[in-house]
Amino acid sequence: MLISARLDPGGHPDGLGARAARLRALLADCSVLLVLDDAFDAPQVRSLLPGTSRCAVLVTSGTYLWGLAALDDAPLSDAGALAA
Repeated sequence: MLISARLDPGGHPDGLGARAARLRALLADCSVLLVLDDAFDAPQVRSLLPGTSRCAVLVTSGTYLWGLAALDDAPLSDAGALAA
C-alpha cells in the first residue's frame, strides 16, 4: 500500500512537529527506504527520521552532516562529486 493512500484527505497537520509526528506514525508499521535528497543540515533531517528500525534512511547533502553522526550515530560516507 502506498503511504499517500493512508493520508487523511482533510489536509496536513499544522507545524513541523505535527507533520514529522504524522510521518513517523505512517511509517511505524512499514519497512521502507526513505530518501532525503539535498538536505540542508542535521536538524532538518532529524525531524524526519522514522522511529523504527524497520526503516532505513539515505540522506544526500552538499555538506557533511556531522550532527547526525555525533548525536544519532549515523554513518557518513563521501561519494564524491558525480560526473555530468
